[in-house]
Amino acid sequence: MPLPSFVIVPGALHTPDAYSLLIEQLQVHGYKVLAVALPSIGHDPSTFPKSGTADIVAVRAVIGECIAQGEDVVLLMHSLGGILGSEACKGLAKSETGNEAGVVRLFFISGAFTPEAVHVGQSMQGKVGGFETYILFDAASGTMSADLEQATEYWWNDVSEQRVEEQKRLLGGVRMSAGITDFTTECAAWKWIPSTYLLTEGDRSLLPETQEWFTKQEGAEQMEVVRCEGGHCPWLSRTEEVVSAIRRAAGEEVDM
Repeated sequence: MPLPSFVIVPGALHTPDAYSLLIEQLQVHGYKVLAVALPSIGHDPSTFPKSGTADIVAVRAVIGECIAQGEDVVLLMHSLGGILGSEACKGLAKSETGNEAGVVRLFFISGAFTPEAVHVGQSMQGKVGGFETYILFDAASGTMSADLEQATEYWWNDVSEQRVEEQKRLLGGVRMSAGITDFTTECAAWKWIPSTYLLTEGDRSLLPETQEWFTKQEGAEQMEVVRCEGGHCPWLSRTEEVVSAIRRAAGEEVDM
């Protein structure tokens, strides 16, 4: 049975480069891995769309490319990417496509997700630890950026100094449109697509109690919850553990 392809949906203020280590380690095990470049996150605010709906379209396009090539997809979604990814799956689950391929599993890494008919910006208020400490808002451009020195305490509190410095280099100058959360959800794909939630118990950004709350929402009763002692970016600090959890979710038999 062929391996599924992985599609990574980045979290807020993260570009595909931030997931290089995770991508490399999954590729070692024979997987095709694609990371979505979200239109609302990058270095040139003049290109940013007005809302996160464009980011959802971008995720759908990458998933669609895999399905068109006959590849099943496991969606790996980090932080805010959980909401964007869930929205992007409308009609693309393997049970819905009418094709031999489709999205077969969702994998949340410290991920957010909401029911239908919820405004994302309003729903996320107060749910991000240290938000006012390390997130800088530029009213003139309508963009956000991260003070990466301050962000270290919240994103990379359990990560080695070498990898922290690498992440700072990869994410230096990255900005995000404040409009990325300005939309109302229409699709809660986690209600019908089999899902795994990697709950990061050392997380200082999306706090563990907030993650617990996400997993206890109505409709998430069947979601598999896997606990990890890592922080908000656990693939950097507990790489083998995270990769093994992802491989198991993809259907491999991997020792605990």
